[in-house]
Amino acid sequence: MFNIFKFLASSQQQSLKPKSKTTGFTLIELLVAVIISGIVISSLLAFLVNIMTSERKERAKSNSEQEVQAALEYMVQDLQEAVYVYDAYGLNGDPNVTTQTPIRNQIPPVKPVTGCNSAATCEPVLVFWKRTFFNRTDEVNEVGTGRVRVGSVTGDNDAYVYSLVAYYLVKNPADSIWSNASRIARFEIRDGIPTNGNTGFAINPDSGFVPFDLASADTIPAAMNKWKSGTAPTRYTSVATQSYDRNNLQTLVDYIDDTRYDSTAIAPLHSISTDPTQGILDCRAPNRGALGGDLTVATQPGAQRIPANFETATSAKTSSFYACVNSTTSSVLLYLRGNALARLIQDPSRRVANQNNLIYLPSSEVRIFGRGFFGNTDQ
Repeated sequence: MFNIFKFLASSQQQSLKPKSKTTGFTLIELLVAVIISGIVISSLLAFLVNIMTSERKERAKSNSEQEVQAALEYMVQDLQEAVYVYDAYGLNGDPNVTTQTPIRNQIPPVKPVTGCNSAATCEPVLVFWKRTFFNRTDEVNEVGTGRVRVGSVTGDNDAYVYSLVAYYLVKNPADSIWSNASRIARFEIRDGIPTNGNTGFAINPDSGFVPFDLASADTIPAAMNKWKSGTAPTRYTSVATQSYDRNNLQTLVDYIDDTRYDSTAIAPLHSISTDPTQGILDCRAPNRGALGGDLTVATQPGAQRIPANFETATSAKTSSFYACVNSTTSSVLLYLRGNALARLIQDPSRRVANQNNLIYLPSSEVRIFGRGFFGNTDQ
């Protein structure tokens, strides 16, 4: 019995003594664990950042591709109603005809509107007249009146009106509300809707609009080139004005490429392989086109590229938006190039195009034939 009590007492004393041996990690082990964890976390973060960056780039590229295509489709629909399209001579003037008045002298930026008041930042590329149909059930805006049903002012008849339309390549200034790249803008002035009986206007023409006069010249191009805004025939005297409404210019698409044409990355993109014998306009040479003609020879009409020369210095004449126009056949080839890099990098100096990132400069081209109501013969 005594031995049992002695054993129990001894066990109790042992349990009350502090343990000299401790458990846990040494400082070196902790440091090794921290280093390994840091490497793993850094690798994971880098992997995630790379995935997110790739996804962002792909999304920007996809958005630019879709917007370029949508913009071209919009212009195609516009041009399908065209009755006359100005070629380079009609737009900028024929250097061989000193008395010619080019249409660019009658539209922005020569006659400025908000967003297009300088030739250095706003370059007209595509200018044409179109015929717009209004169903009697359509509603249009009338200044001071609001929405008006066409049939209510035409004796319940449909209506046709002419519009002058221009598309511009606008190079955005640094303080623009748009991107620091370029954009495409659309200008339009439309004729009014006459009253039933054609004695006046139920819906007034846009500011600056007057109709063209085909009887004013021997040929259709000469007549169209003589058009001047605000020079009104009798019926337009009370509504004609020399100025345009400041809101006439509307942005169609932003993030258009602003890379200079002399860039080693951009120049090769313009080796456009088209065959004039197949009726496709050839933009490789400004003076040649669908008819296989040479515009330096009066008897060999062809298509002209607008702009005829891409400026290599900083200007609005970059090669990202141009047109080949044959006024005789109302046929047009449009080229448009976006810049997804501008969505990712705001600083233009840091988004230089090169052979490694050309996939972020999506481009497309399309050929359109307008209605050409005026035909191909002299007036």
